[in-house]
Amino acid sequence: WVQTIICNTPQFKSRLQYDYHRFIKWEHIHNSFPAILDERDYEAIKKSNAMFGRKFESPYSDKLIRLLP
Repeated sequence: WVQTIICNTPQFKSRLQYDYHRFIKWEHIHNSFPAILDERDYEAIKKSNAMFGRKFESPYSDKLIRLLP
């Protein structure tokens, strides 16, 4: 019920943030949807505001995992 009150009250709704800080690639890559991330996604991840990523899977993501701080 709290979410309903917040979303229906203009003074609260204007302060909501809809950025979930997740990097998800909504494409069919590596036989997976959403895409399994690999080293080709490194620059896009760096430029994003993401703190989390979906989805990492060996062996496709091994190089990317080594590149990430």
